[in-house]
Formats: sequence, structure tokens, C-alpha cells
Amino acid sequence: MPNSAKGDGIMSRLPRAISEEHMVDETPQSTKPIDGVDFLPGGSVGNEEPIASLRVVRAQVEIKAILAALKRTGWNRKQAARLLKISYRGLLYKIRRHNITAA
Repeated sequence: MPNSAKGDGIMSRLPRAISEEHMVDETPQSTKPIDGVDFLPGGSVGNEEPIASLRVVRAQVEIKAILAALKRTGWNRKQAARLLKISYRGLLYKIRRHNITAA
């Protein structure tokens, strides 16, 4: 079935294929802070709470996971990398990028 006529593409067929009752509402139920996440300045509109930067949240979760793996393995980086299912070099890169040190 070639797309020869204008408006006969996939976008014109979508409304027939997907009705509103089948659509999922992906609006977050809450944008409250999670574990002290820093929020973007000016990220709120009106009465809404600010939304955390995905980059910030991902970095914080990554740091927590790396620290937990390192503590669990007694700071053995090869074992920690195996626990995290990443390469040893990948772990070293993340440790340097996040400035993770034994405290």
C-alpha cells in the first residue's frame, strides 16, 4: 500500500489506530524532591514545584550505586564493577568523573 496520496501516511492513520481511551497519562503524580535532589532554578511555573534535571538525578543515583558497590566489596573496584555489571574501565571512568573517594 504505497503512500501516494497526501495525508495517506502513518500520521493520518494514527487517530484511527489509537483512540484516547488507549492512551496512557504519563503526567507525574508528584514532583516532590527525592532524597535531597537539587532542582533547577526557575524550573517551576505558577504553583507547580520545580522539576529535577534528569542529568542531576541520574548522577546522584549513579554515585549512590557506585558507593554502595564499593563499600560492599571493601573498595575492590574489579568486584564492584562486576556487581554493577559494567566494565572495570567504565567504573574507573565514573569514579573519576564523580570524584568519588574513600572517606
